[in-house]
This record gives sequence, structure tokens and C-alpha cells, in this order.
Amino acid sequence: MSNSQIGKRIVDDKGISKSLLRSLGAPTAVHISITSADELPKALETVGYPCVVKPLHGSKGKGVTAGIGSFERAKAAFYFARRASDGPVMIERFIAGEDHRLMVIDGKFIAAIRREPPVVVGDGRRTIRQLIDELNAPRSMNLVRSHYLRPVPLDTIVLECLRSQQAAPDLVPENGQQIKLRTNANLSTGGLCIDVTDTTHPLLKSMTEHLAASLGLPTVGFDYVTTDIGRSPWESGGAFIEANSIPGLDAAIAAGWSIEHIGRITLGENVGRIPVRLFIAESAEAADELPTPDRPYLARVVRDEVRINEAVYRSDTAEPWAAVRAALRNQAVRELEIFCTPIDITTHGLPVDRVDRTVLLGVQLDRNWQRVVESCSGEVEYLAGRDS
Repeated sequence: MSNSQIGKRIVDDKGISKSLLRSLGAPTAVHISITSADELPKALETVGYPCVVKPLHGSKGKGVTAGIGSFERAKAAFYFARRASDGPVMIERFIAGEDHRLMVIDGKFIAAIRREPPVVVGDGRRTIRQLIDELNAPRSMNLVRSHYLRPVPLDTIVLECLRSQQAAPDLVPENGQQIKLRTNANLSTGGLCIDVTDTTHPLLKSMTEHLAASLGLPTVGFDYVTTDIGRSPWESGGAFIEANSIPGLDAAIAAGWSIEHIGRITLGENVGRIPVRLFIAESAEAADELPTPDRPYLARVVRDEVRINEAVYRSDTAEPWAAVRAALRNQAVRELEIFCTPIDITTHGLPVDRVDRTVLLGVQLDRNWQRVVESCSGEVEYLAGRDS
């Protein structure tokens, strides 16, 4: 499930990742990257209004302003983006619709989470400030307790968003009037999350898997905007906005998924387990007397060596079972055989906490260690030489 470094570098640069997605034929938003406010007029001629301004390098919605409809706001948004990152700034065509995070884990589409900007709804009695306090009451900096929903601070971004709606913190909205607090829907800035996995169009599910493979990222989250997640992008006018090497599983928790369910999806039912067989003999070199199975993913550990077919790796540390740990770290290994002696066991303990099968080759352990081996093994086999 490891992501490639090249893939991560691609998605860390929004311009490059957009160009790659577009080259694959995926729908994306028109965009231009600039480094100076002097380039803004020309960029806006190409992109048009409304638009989005954001740092080329960044995450979690920092420095992002969406729904810009004038040059004055675009210029202010440019400097706001530069405060979040001193690199280039992207001017991007605004795509109408709702923001979604499409998640791919281990090459498979697993979830679509709709993200909505934080809002308050007037009751005709309380001010916007009081409504924000009520919104934040169940949200805390303890993310586990608040199910990863973040509080919305009354900061300059919220104040600017209120001004764009001819509102202010001490205004009392009419009953039922909805007041948006931010223009972006990122969970990290107070957004809401709704699970729409079951209603996502099958074409989108397939596209995310294909795009993830092309990026070299078996684990990835795509930001996708559409007016209808149940329709294909060619029908709805939806577009991929960017890709993220971290899919944002906290959004799934905020949408109601249990941590246990996410753990099963991401880690699998048998976490970190491969078949392990333990051979105990008078000499660990007993491995040389046994035929080597013709299995390319089988590793044999003999003393300080890890043998995988014709390849041999040697541990240069004197720590007990260092070669075993080296074999378990090797991503090419799918099954493991460990050869050791009774003295190795009684001196250092078992090399792993659980083995599928233990074979005693002509040796017998003392009664206590015999019980330990039997309790930690799926099965135990005794070959030639065991005293009854």
C-alpha cells in the first residue's frame, strides 16, 4: 500500500498533477500559475470569473479563496495565498457544485465524502456570533472526541466571508436564513462531511482507480466538484480539482464511519501477518540439508543471514533476531522460515510472537519452553530424535 515518491512529488505540485490528470483525459478546471500580482489581469482573462485563488503548494485549505467575482477580490486573494505560501499562486476556474473527497485505498475506491462549508442558520433572535458559539460547542481540539469536526474561529477569513454576504458578527439573521462562514469546504477549516459512497456514479469509481494507478499512488484522495455525484462528469460538468497522497480518512470518520471499519479497510483483517514457520535444530545450518522451495517470495533466516532465492542479506547488528526483523521489513517477502537452535530460544526467547508451524528437528526443549512454543504455534511437528 506504499505510495511512490515520484507520485507524491507530482500531487504535491498542484500544477503538475492537474496537467497529468488532463493529459489522461480526466476533466479538470482551467488554471494558470503566477508568481506576481502583475500577472493577475492576464491570468484572469484566460480563466475568467468566477475563479478560485490558492497556493500552488499547500494543503488543508490554507490560503484558498473560492467564488471570486471581481478583480479587487482576486487581488486580495492573491496576497492571502502568498501569506500561506511564498511559492507560486494558482488561478483556477470555479467549478459549480459541491466538493467531494474520493478515496482510493490499496488501489480500490472505498469512499466518497461530500464536504460542505461551515454555515449557521438564523433563528431571528441570536447574532451570528452567538450562532457560531453554538456551532462550536460540540467541537473541540480533541479531534477524537469531536469526531474530527473542527471549531470555526471568528477570524479574518470568516469576517471577509460575512462581508461578502453583507453580514457581520453582531447581525441577527432572519429565521431560516443561512449564513456561510467560509468559501471552502475543507474539514480542517470547519467543514461538514456527508457520506455519499452509495450514490456515487460507477464511472467515477473506476476513474479514481485508473488515475491512482497512473499517479503511482495506490492510496490517494481526489478532490472532485460536481452538482450531482450520481452522474458521470461528462453529464454533470464535474471536474477533478487536485489529488492528495493522504486520502483524508478523518473525513470518513466525520461522516459517521467507525474507526474500526476504517481500520479493517486500510489495514486488512490480518494486520502485518505472513505465514511463518520455525525450525529448531541442533544447528541452524540444518537449513542447508533441507530442499529450498521454488517460491520467489519465501525468505529463510539462518543466523545473521536472510536468504531469498539466490539473494543473501546479512545483518550487521548483534541484537537478537535482527535478521528476522530485517526479513519482515522486506516488502518482497510473503512467507518466512526461521532456523535456530534450542540455545537461541532459551537465551533470546522466540523470534516472533506467533508462528503457523514449529518443527523440532531431532531436539527437545525443556518442559517450560516446550509449553511456550506449543502455545505460540498453530501446530508443532516433531521429527526424528524426539524422546517420548
